[in-house]
Order: sequence, then C-alpha cells, then structure tokens
Amino acid sequence: MHECRVHIPKFARAAVMASIWLVSGLAAADDRWYVGATAGFTSNPVSALEFDSDGLEGRASADADTGYTMGAVVGREFDGRWRLEGEFRYRTNEFASVDLPGGSRIDDGDFSSGALGLNAYWLFRDPSAAWRPFVGVGMAWMEEIDLDLAESPVDGSYSGDGTAWQLMGGVSWMPVERWSFDFEVRYLDAGSVTMDAERGALGGRIAADYSVFEVTADISWRF
Repeated sequence: MHECRVHIPKFARAAVMASIWLVSGLAAADDRWYVGATAGFTSNPVSALEFDSDGLEGRASADADTGYTMGAVVGREFDGRWRLEGEFRYRTNEFASVDLPGGSRIDDGDFSSGALGLNAYWLFRDPSAAWRPFVGVGMAWMEEIDLDLAESPVDGSYSGDGTAWQLMGGVSWMPVERWSFDFEVRYLDAGSVTMDAERGALGGRIAADYSVFEVTADISWRF
C-alpha cells in the first residue's frame, strides 16, 4: 500500500473552512460563477529518492528540470472580494539526473502529479479596479503522484497519492466585464510520498518529498 505523510498546517485548514463559511453568508444576486483555464511553469526541488525495491536499496540523489503545469478551474465570486474555487491541475518535471545507490546514473524520467484542489482567494482594492492584487490558500487531493524512470536497472513506474496544502499570490487583470487574466505564484507541499511499483518496475517502493513552485497565467470567463 502506498502512503503520503504530510502535515497540513492548521492555518491552511482554518483559512479555507473560514472562507467557505464567510462567502456562504455573502451570497448575493450579483455574485457570479466563472470557468477558466491555466498554464505555466513548475520547479520541483526534489533532491533525493529513497529506494526500497528488489535489488536496489538506499538513497539516490536527484535533480529535476523546470517543467510545466496546466489545468481547469470553476469558481464563484462573492461580494466582489472573495473567490471560492475548485480546480484540476496536472504537473510534470523531467529528471535531469538520478544517481542510484549502486553508482549508475539515469537521465530519462519524470516526476508528475494530478490533483483536485479547493482554494479561497481574497482580492484587494475596489471591485471596479482593473488591476487587483490577491492572496489565496487551499488544500489539494493528489489523486496520483507518479515517478517514472526509463532506464536500466529501474526502467519502470511508481505511484502514490495523498493530500497537500498550497499558498498563492498574484495580480488579477479584468480588461472587460466578463473576462479576467490572473498572474499567479504558488507553492504546493504534499510532504513525503511513498510510491509503489507499477508495470515493469523492480518491485518494492520509492519514497520522496513532493513540492512545487509555480508561475502561471489564468484566463477566466464569468457568467
């Protein structure tokens, strides 16, 4: 069985729950739903993989390249200042190198994930302003965290799941009434994830920390 050990900070859980309660009390006829799409770049600071597999045990050093993220969002604005938003986001980073405990090196592989998130945002400045800074906090269910190593002696896939917390900040630009563009910086942390062997792998499991820094652009339409 795979497992994920992550401590979601109390402030993250409290902020999301408080936001849900608050915005439910602010619902008004002029509040609007929106849908959108997002894309951007990710940085995964993973530096080590812990192998506990058939024929290979110990710590491997790892280095990941800059990757990309894309996804979709649906949400609602409340009182012109709050947003409550659900999202799906896919992320992937290719490995530059993985130095195995036995001394060999793998140069072909990736560290990826798919996640469903629930986020709460607060927008500064007057609701009629075109440019508005924002901050946000959220939680995510990492429905799959997948690690692929495509060279011998591993040459296989490992996967796990779990939960994560995330913090966001950026600026929103609304040039016309129904359309907006958000430019965001985000940090997501899923803690230590244990991934079990899938097809073609050595067997056993691999443990690693999973966190990402992201810079994204989002386009949304209100209705």
